[in-house]
Amino acid sequence: MRRKLFVGILPEFLLFSVLLAAALPCNALEVYTNRDLWLAELHGAPDMEDFESESPGYETTPFETAHGVLLDSLGEPLLLGVVEGNWINGTQGLHYRDFGNQLLWVLPDGSAVHAFGFDYDTDNNDWEVIIRGQSHALPASTTGFFGVVDREYSLASFITTCDAFAQGGLLVDNLSTSDQVWGDLLVFTDPAAWEAYTVPPIAMEDFESDVPGTYDLPYSTGHGFALNYLVSPITIQILDVYMNGTQGLHYRDFDRQMEWRFPNAMSVTAFGFDYDTDDNNWQLQVAGETITLHSNAIGFIGVVQTSGLMDSFVTTCSALAQGGMSVDNVRYTASTTAVEPTNWSRIKSLY
Repeated sequence: MRRKLFVGILPEFLLFSVLLAAALPCNALEVYTNRDLWLAELHGAPDMEDFESESPGYETTPFETAHGVLLDSLGEPLLLGVVEGNWINGTQGLHYRDFGNQLLWVLPDGSAVHAFGFDYDTDNNDWEVIIRGQSHALPASTTGFFGVVDREYSLASFITTCDAFAQGGLLVDNLSTSDQVWGDLLVFTDPAAWEAYTVPPIAMEDFESDVPGTYDLPYSTGHGFALNYLVSPITIQILDVYMNGTQGLHYRDFDRQMEWRFPNAMSVTAFGFDYDTDDNNWQLQVAGETITLHSNAIGFIGVVQTSGLMDSFVTTCSALAQGGMSVDNVRYTASTTAVEPTNWSRIKSLY
């Protein structure tokens, strides 16, 4: 484990990086206070520093974590505590007191990071996250999540700080970073988070109006979905009891690529469905993006297109041996909230 890499003042190259970051514009930065909504912006799972590989105890800045996060003070040296059973989630986390000295977090491979986020717990003081010289509030006596996405500039570092004279300190856990974010497509695995972006009415194809049986594509569902193949013929089954005890659609693909067109040539801004996959990874292809539906999974996948419309999507799997994929409760809507991600500064301004 690498620790205490630097002694004394901040190295020139690091100071230059901080000054350069401060000079970059901030208008591209999107701030999130909900981890699920932040995760929806990412390609795949983020890298995470959860502090579980650290030995509980105290370290003095500068200090590098097991996963390569460099922590250094921009003022007097700071004492950092790796605590067990922390009060965010009961696992290990990092706790410290700042007194205005400003703790600099240098992210691993920061030249490629376009998103980071962390869980936090504040004492009875307001704390700050400073990114490129712009301050974002972590409200007093709060357990929450803070995350950002920047689609244009990389996020090499950030600062946490509080200048209060009396401090209980700041607790941080599950610092997550990602080098890949979606463009205009938001991707959700939590139906409630997906629904938070939609506006009723939400239509649904639940296959209850279809007659159970086996059908060759092309096929029109009971509520008007036009199903077809893009590569070679596909056979589907409408099963009367499957997945959740109701009717659903099941099929095998073999890279034949099943196209789903929304009813009445409709274009939508959001859709999602429940799925059950076999031993293979499947794919959802939409709006130029490919989203993996992982093997042996029963779950939900939902997307929101923040600019433009979607008239169809494709599900497919190239594996030679397949048990198939089941789909049910395909929800879709032409309206979304268009609500920007909230931050604590906006929330506090309401009161």
